[in-house]
Amino acid sequence: MPQERGKRPPSGERPLFSWPSLEIRQVFTKGGQCVEVFISWSGDGSHKFAAALKDWLPSVIQSVEPFLSSEDIAKGTRWFSEIGNKLDKLNFGIICLTPTNISEPWILFEAGALSKSIEQASVAPILLGMNTSDLKGPLSQFNATLANKEDILKLVKSINDKLGLHSEKQLETALLERVFEALWPELEKNINQATKILESDKSKMKAKPKREVEDILEELLDLNRGNLRHISEFPHLVNKLISQNENYFKQLREEIVLSKMYSQKRDSTMKTIESLKERKIHLQLTFNNLMETSSHLESELKAVVEVLGHEKDESRKRDLGDKVELLRVELSHVKKEIMEVSKEMSHVEGRLRQIDADICN
Repeated sequence: MPQERGKRPPSGERPLFSWPSLEIRQVFTKGGQCVEVFISWSGDGSHKFAAALKDWLPSVIQSVEPFLSSEDIAKGTRWFSEIGNKLDKLNFGIICLTPTNISEPWILFEAGALSKSIEQASVAPILLGMNTSDLKGPLSQFNATLANKEDILKLVKSINDKLGLHSEKQLETALLERVFEALWPELEKNINQATKILESDKSKMKAKPKREVEDILEELLDLNRGNLRHISEFPHLVNKLISQNENYFKQLREEIVLSKMYSQKRDSTMKTIESLKERKIHLQLTFNNLMETSSHLESELKAVVEVLGHEKDESRKRDLGDKVELLRVELSHVKKEIMEVSKEMSHVEGRLRQIDADICN
């Protein structure tokens, strides 16, 4: 039984499938992204194969989430909007082509939508009952896959490569090939059944009687009514797209404003740092000069005091006494300046440390 869509296996290791003398296990971890694969189809044979492929792919690579419109759109859901939403989110597209649907409008529409939504290398037509030479027009731009073992394996490897871009769930090539080898008979059986349906449809088309003009006109009218219903969905999609773009540009403008503010603040901070460093250098030079002057005054004062102690002449003693007082006043003034310069240096260094802390935070 295929795994129920929307439910994932629990975190941990569990058997992927069992095979005689072979048991393959895959490790699942919480979180991570999956590859969403959109499967396009038209007609009974194409749908038979598409439905089988939808159930078969997650058995080979369980991190794949296929989307098939006939099964995965809930009742009551706006069908055209749901298809559009899926096309916006998918990572890989598969188009199930047959001789009877290769020119169908809906196949061409979905092929065009897929090519616009994702890169060309991620869109793969699978040919049922056809050769690559049968592809004409827009569909010939894609790298087609034949419905055989060799080409399907290449397609599975391409899908597995997509996982390498998003998470650690990409299977190793050797393991992928063993899983594929074990499960290929199941898909091959469905390919054969789809081919029989195509052959039956081809026989019916040959034996089909010529239709009346009235029947053809009535069908065209029904198709036209259906197209009008689909067209009515476009305003909703356009408004949604406009709203998304407005939100994006609003966020972009906010980020630009924040970036400019940050840039201006950074420039202002750098200028402040440069100014503080220059001030610190100037203060250091001033402090050194004042210390040198203070040392010189102390030496001179000591020498004058010593001479004053040995002087006998009263007049000379008075002159030396006056000089001692002047030296003491000048020395006191210099020491006061040293204290002020030292205090300012401490303030500048504090500012620099605070700016460094703000930058780190």
